Amino acid sequence: MTIVLHPDFVLENIVEAQRITTLLQLLAPLAFLPLLSPRYLLPIVPALGYNFLARNFCQPTIYCQYMTPVIPFMITAGVIGLYRMTTSTHCRKIMDWVWSHRLQRTGLGVSILMLATIASWTYQNPLTDNTVVPSAWLVQPNETAIREGLKLIPNDTYLVTTNAYAPHLAHRRQLRILMYDQSFDQNAQTIFLNIKDLRWLMDCESYRRYLEAAAHRGFGVLFYKDGVLLIQKGAGDIEKLQDLLDTWPGCE
Repeated sequence: MTIVLHPDFVLENIVEAQRITTLLQLLAPLAFLPLLSPRYLLPIVPALGYNFLARNFCQPTIYCQYMTPVIPFMITAGVIGLYRMTTSTHCRKIMDWVWSHRLQRTGLGVSILMLATIASWTYQNPLTDNTVVPSAWLVQPNETAIREGLKLIPNDTYLVTTNAYAPHLAHRRQLRILMYDQSFDQNAQTIFLNIKDLRWLMDCESYRRYLEAAAHRGFGVLFYKDGVLLIQKGAGDIEKLQDLLDTWPGCE
């Protein structure tokens, strides 16, 4: 109904700067070659449509799983675009003034593609913090403590943790992902948090409130080191959790 009755609102959201940036980030590593074969880009229209209409902060970006249906078709269109650049009549007229031999034109096309990929790497790669997700480092500063804490999580308990660590624990039968400003899960038996990790819409105050709710329900500390906290209901050091809340260190 919104699309029909308020198309101006829909269009305003679709043409936001972040959406345009996403298109550039999809096309730039492929030297914009997919645009030479637009017919092969038609399958991505539905996926781009529902992602660009979404208000989830991550969904319209390239940083999460939502763009997975787009990538194969984008690469396929890029390959076909490279072929068309070196073989089609229209592109050949443009390219002939550079090199007349077909093999040389192909080499030029591949070189353009490689240069575009390298150029994209300078501003977008997993080793630097250039993403829209805050503090999205490949390796967290307290990684050693994270690994130690993960090893101590009891088996066969109902575990609550954040989106950053749930994939590493997905083999568990009972697992709940904690998101921003979420009410306390009454079924929780074990909670694993890295209060220095402020990704996925979690903030320091949300951590504190959730831990206060856990303290009221008799959770105790099994492990606490460098901001990494593992607590369990009816086990561990209950007083240590209360002391942590009374002298809240923050999330820096």
